[in-house]
Amino acid sequence: MNIKKLFFPYSKNKKNIKIFLLLLIKITEKIPENKTDEIKVLVLKINKNIDSFNQNLSSQKNAAHYIQITKGIKDISSLLENISFEISFHKMAYNKLLKTLVIDLERILILLSKLIVSNKATVEKSGFNIEIKQFFAQALKETKLAKTYISNETDNFIENLKFSSIYDRMESCFIAADDINDGISSLSD
Repeated sequence: MNIKKLFFPYSKNKKNIKIFLLLLIKITEKIPENKTDEIKVLVLKINKNIDSFNQNLSSQKNAAHYIQITKGIKDISSLLENISFEISFHKMAYNKLLKTLVIDLERILILLSKLIVSNKATVEKSGFNIEIKQFFAQALKETKLAKTYISNETDNFIENLKFSSIYDRMESCFIAADDINDGISSLSD
């Protein structure tokens, strides 16, 4: 048995990815509170730390998978920052659907943070993957329904256009989360 694996059940890289995911979760918690300045600080922290993390990966095993994961994390953080800014700037009401989508994203991020440090058998990892894929499919369906509803709504054209843009960004967040999931699933350490 490898002593290092016994005392350090997951690599430093996986621990860093988990920290990045936990920071994203913090951002999702701050969106309903309309804390745009705190979100900006968290996004800057994520981006700075990811840039440093990626530089240290240059010749490491699984570097391409880790870069796929960190790209997804950066994309989500930027999209969430943009959503937060748009809601705040336009003084938009935080509607029920957007709240549901943010909660779905938060759940996926929590599952991803568990998956990245999972040292369990492949079967158990696939259990996380199945749950993530279920949330992903549900969120994409909700997003598409919202965009269809908004495009058919004749009242409040400008507000509907703004929400349509936000739903597009949320959809991109879910796609990036799915890319993160694929990257984590491809890691071999």
